[in-house]
Amino acid sequence: MYFGRGSRKILADYKTKDLYKFYKNKFGDKALDKKTFLSIWERFIDIRMQMIIYEDLEFYMPFRMGSLMIKFGQDANRINRNGNFQFIVDYGASKKKWAELYPDLTPEEIKEIKNKPLVPVTNKTTDGKRVYWRWEKITCNFKNKTFYRIKITRKWKRMLSDKVKNTKKNNYYE
Repeated sequence: MYFGRGSRKILADYKTKDLYKFYKNKFGDKALDKKTFLSIWERFIDIRMQMIIYEDLEFYMPFRMGSLMIKFGQDANRINRNGNFQFIVDYGASKKKWAELYPDLTPEEIKEIKNKPLVPVTNKTTDGKRVYWRWEKITCNFKNKTFYRIKITRKWKRMLSDKVKNTKKNNYYE
């Protein structure tokens, strides 16, 4: 069963090619070629993100842009202020349940069904808590900082998830 991921919700305003243009304008003829610059940039990001995940470090961004860290807390499933049960959906388990409940339907037909039963995430490895990425903007020194957000790519989310599942140990900030 495949339902697809859909279109991107957040579009990046600045990408790596924009960083290279800025770098090239600043240094002119002394600048590295684009391929070398991009390989250095990718290695830098890889090292920083792995240090955040595996060594439980907080990354302080330059120019007072805040810090990036991993936080541990918030119950994955809880009761909100209105008294309603609020949970994070385990889509893998939900799709298996839908396949059992609706064996004769195609994924497109299952997609059209309203109020399908959803399976909540149990988070057995973290005792029902969530582990999530956090951009701490308290030390930020730029205008309109509340309107900006950071979207971590799937690669780093999966790496964090694998680390939490395999080590079953919490060294992150609470």
